[in-house]
Amino acid sequence: MGAGNGDTPITWRDVVHRGAEDLRARVALMPEEIWSRDPAALVALAASYRSSGSTNPYAAEPYLDAAGELLDAGIGDAQLRVVVPLLRSTCMRELGRFGDARQLLADAAHELGDARLPLADRVELQALILCGEGVCRMF
Repeated sequence: MGAGNGDTPITWRDVVHRGAEDLRARVALMPEEIWSRDPAALVALAASYRSSGSTNPYAAEPYLDAAGELLDAGIGDAQLRVVVPLLRSTCMRELGRFGDARQLLADAAHELGDARLPLADRVELQALILCGEGVCRMF
């Protein structure tokens, strides 16, 4: 888990609930050598590009790729493995690529199915996947 200000770690819940400016500000408090090796901080930076009307939805990709490499190496929380495809899905939706967005949501559901998580985390992440699916089906 990342340290947002030295004391308070950045969590997957921060990533899914906080706004872009707050996420960027929290990561900005960290030295680059720390946030660049912290999957939670990298995912937080990626999430700061998820908002509707983002000028460049692809801007999140390098951060998600770097976080994915760290997560594959066993660094970081299992919840982040679910959040990464959720964020990629949001970017694809912003680009109008709804089929790709839905496939990424399926990937998130698969990660969730494989993860050993507390029930509250599982329920919240499943709800996020279902919300994303519902938004994709609207278009």
